Amino acid sequence: IIPYQKKKILLQFRSNNKKIFYPLYWGCIGGAKEFKEKPKETAVREFYEETNIKLNKKDIIFFSEFSFFLQPKKKRIKRYFYTYKISNLKRFIKKIKVREGKKMKFFDLKNFHKIKKVVPYDKFILDYFFKIKNY
Repeated sequence: IIPYQKKKILLQFRSNNKKIFYPLYWGCIGGAKEFKEKPKETAVREFYEETNIKLNKKDIIFFSEFSFFLQPKKKRIKRYFYTYKISNLKRFIKKIKVREGKKMKFFDLKNFHKIKKVVPYDKFILDYFFKIKNY
């Protein structure tokens, strides 16, 4: 999920867990789906697990999909990206609790481009997000 308000997006600094893709990189809030779970359900569940904020499926809007293979002839990995427009920033910040990853931070376009370590597929989608929103 790409949470945003005005011209800023919220990113998560990932933990140092060697079992995850791109540990110690900045990226979107999300994770892997569970058995028989739909992508939108996964996004809502993962957002809650990582931020302590409960969203409804109607709160998020599909933005894009990104697919890739880690190795040739291996299973395709799909990432679904949704947006969430934060309506009340003060209430959102008051409710947020970092439960996974090391920290979370808001970035505008200028500061986003200064980050040296961004998960590559998230960076691609976030560049597109900023372009679409004309930031």
